[in-house]
Amino acid sequence: MKSVETKFLEAGIPYSELDRQIIPLVDVLTFDIGLTTEFSCYGHGDDRGDKISIVFADGVRDEDVLRFAEFLGSEKGYFVSFDKWHRAFDKDSGLRANWIMKSTGGWGSEDCPSKTHYFNELISVCKKYAELTECPTKKGAEIDGH
Repeated sequence: MKSVETKFLEAGIPYSELDRQIIPLVDVLTFDIGLTTEFSCYGHGDDRGDKISIVFADGVRDEDVLRFAEFLGSEKGYFVSFDKWHRAFDKDSGLRANWIMKSTGGWGSEDCPSKTHYFNELISVCKKYAELTECPTKKGAEIDGH
């Protein structure tokens, strides 16, 4: 079995650039659910904020994110927010749009025990969702977006 780092690198995910704490969530989202990420942050409890944030890759379909969001909402009222981020870099590149998933915040530090508990619960719920869905990466499909 491949290591998580090898799996990420083979898929073009810059493993060494990720927050170490966010790796299990990116792993489940990308390889078990099929929602490829473009950016991620565990939150640092400083002026950058303490929310867990995931920006999904350009090719992630609206219906896949919305189905996932609905499932998370149905699981104990699990709270994460989903927003569609639209932006234009310059006149030639056109408009880009990505879904963003953010956790609640207010933990104050990245090592807060309640944040760790919340994060572990989020991963568990994501794994449950993965068991109920058909993910193309489970069948060896290529990962795009990195």
